[in-house]
Amino acid sequence: MEAQVASNDCDFCDINKRKASFYCDECEKFLCVECKRNIHDRVPIIQDHIVVDIKKTGGSVIKRKPVCLSHKQTFLYYCSKCECLTCKECMTSSHNGHTTETIKKIVDVNRVSANETHEKLKAKVEIVQRTLEAIKTKQMHQITSDVDSYVHKVEKTCREMYGIVDKTKEYI
Repeated sequence: MEAQVASNDCDFCDINKRKASFYCDECEKFLCVECKRNIHDRVPIIQDHIVVDIKKTGGSVIKRKPVCLSHKQTFLYYCSKCECLTCKECMTSSHNGHTTETIKKIVDVNRVSANETHEKLKAKVEIVQRTLEAIKTKQMHQITSDVDSYVHKVEKTCREMYGIVDKTKEYI
């Protein structure tokens, strides 16, 4: 869900709440410049998080991850049998015993599949474009040939008509 952010306070500051300049998508927290530099960027386990500059996004950030409507928990897995996302509670109840994968793995597999499909479609588009070009070229040659043939027939017919007119003039 995309949210417009006018001015948020830093979620890391304890006492003096400073205005946030960044948003960490994975922590789902707003950060001021100092807390990003002195806290967030220094903790090894979260250094690879996606942190966006709020000003560069025009003030809009992805604020919350989707949650399970039944349990209000963040989705963790994808159930292949039911073809849906599941939370920790769903895994032990309605999807117990189902084949599941992490969302990241499913996304990665689907991303690879989408890229392969995209490449195949690009190749087919190129083939169609070449075929259209070949058809266009062939048709142009055919049209040119047909025009030349018709011009030749018209000229021949004109000569024959002039011949008939000339013979008719002789008899008059």
